[in-house]
Amino acid sequence: MKNELDNSLNKSQKLFRFLKTNRSIWGVAHIPVNLELICSLWSNEDFIETNELTITSLYTVMIEWLCRRYLSMPNKNIQNLSKHEVNQRCKKELAFLENLAFNGMKSNTIILRPNLLRKVLNEEKVSLHNHPHVLNMGVLKSFTKQGFDTQIETDKDHYFVHLSFQEYFAARYLIKALKESSTHKEEIKFIQREKYNQRYALVFTFLSGLSNEDDTTICLNIFWRLILTSPMDLLGIRHMQLVISCIEET
Repeated sequence: MKNELDNSLNKSQKLFRFLKTNRSIWGVAHIPVNLELICSLWSNEDFIETNELTITSLYTVMIEWLCRRYLSMPNKNIQNLSKHEVNQRCKKELAFLENLAFNGMKSNTIILRPNLLRKVLNEEKVSLHNHPHVLNMGVLKSFTKQGFDTQIETDKDHYFVHLSFQEYFAARYLIKALKESSTHKEEIKFIQREKYNQRYALVFTFLSGLSNEDDTTICLNIFWRLILTSPMDLLGIRHMQLVISCIEET
């Protein structure tokens, strides 16, 4: 018992030191849902041995952990699945969350109304019959308006457990647009138009990190071309802030 307690104390101290030495991670660790996920991940030996971690790679690992938990709901053994296999099995669910997050950000809302929910489910061809738990992956929360009681999940308002998760999934949606830029001209225009908008600062941080994580350099090259070409910030201050925050994720 004493050895177990000593080991737990040692792990907690190591986690605290790790968080303190990672400035960006220390900030997001103050979000309760993130801290809970980080503590769950800390039991993974590979994660413990991580020396450097960006905010993007942290969220990527947290989403993979949530996907594994989601896949294990029907009591399936998913321990031996690779990261790629997990993403493939959750492809539809992740595409739904990405689309929902981006359209919510674009509409300047964190409350995701039933009409938007149904629209995105239809666009991504996600059926609640085939994916009954898509709204319960641990990323979305629902609530019912006062005086309007319903058990139908798609008739409820939803929101991401924290704005940063909505921003992360919105960035994932934009990464897909970078990969197929010729058929996603509106999303490319969005990146050009909003790159200096402070409201989307974390979206662009995630976008930089995800571009760097991609297997090819296509996304990374297109992303930096959009950042470093017109329209440009006239004073240059916001431009430098954007460039620095993006470089820190690479």
